[in-house]
Amino acid sequence: MLNRDVQNHIDRVASLGLTPPSKSNVAEARSNFAYRRKSTVGAGGPDVAAIEQIRIPTSSGALDSFIYRPECRASHTPTLVFLHGGGWVMGSSRSHDIHARTICSLCQSTILSVNYRLAPENPFPAAANDARDALAWASQNLSRLGGVGMPLGVAGDSAGGNLAAVAALDARNMGIQLSLQLLLYPAVDARGGYLSLRTNGSGYGLTLSDLEWYYANYHGGNESLLEHPRLSPLCADDHNGLAPAVVAVAQYDALHDEGLAYAAKLAHDGTDTLLMDISGLTHGFFSYMDSVPSAHMAVLQVCSAASARLHA
Repeated sequence: MLNRDVQNHIDRVASLGLTPPSKSNVAEARSNFAYRRKSTVGAGGPDVAAIEQIRIPTSSGALDSFIYRPECRASHTPTLVFLHGGGWVMGSSRSHDIHARTICSLCQSTILSVNYRLAPENPFPAAANDARDALAWASQNLSRLGGVGMPLGVAGDSAGGNLAAVAALDARNMGIQLSLQLLLYPAVDARGGYLSLRTNGSGYGLTLSDLEWYYANYHGGNESLLEHPRLSPLCADDHNGLAPAVVAVAQYDALHDEGLAYAAKLAHDGTDTLLMDISGLTHGFFSYMDSVPSAHMAVLQVCSAASARLHA
């Protein structure tokens, strides 16, 4: 059953009367996304010791990014590269500040939050390439981040979870050793066909129509890309040798079943995988953790599991 406090959140979002992305142009969708987050995200997450804005070089130019440092006594910490959600079309490090702050604080880790290029202006594989390049940069600049010799991982939510999963595959192929991939309700299979897309595809925040709109903007309408492993990481030939994974899915999320499928594929191929199938919640529960107690509890559990692997 959907948690009552989650239903209250859904009702609060609905009361804003915003046009859904699938019925909007890109500019309107971005404006509504920003307004919705400002109206519903909450207090903004825990304090951190410092936030530094930087520009990191990539193969396609420099990316604005932010380094978050935890309030802990350790001189060195793990580093996590964080990739925000927003359907590859919306969002930024600023819109997902609460995610970076929370993971930084609860996982006692330095966070590199990356402003990758957005579609449709920069279609696939632009965002995936930016995620790959940012992770490669982090691996070469740990002295500026959590510290040389400290664990390195990647994290992301929703579309950012897709990019984190792809970056973990890229890291393995590039010989970069990762200690964690934290995938929060990730989009991992553009082919669709999952039961949860129908059962949870309306009334719970992320709709099937909006998801299709996000994908169409990201891949530019080129359906021949649907099985490309850097768009649909579930379609990769081999998931062996990847970073240990924490995959968190929500019961009432349209993406629930493909998250289950990805966790099962990772485990089947020999990757150490913890699946956290959280009841009563919807897609995006990290975004409403400050105003919904059951979401806050789930975030604590997910970050505790991720921290245990980073600090093992």
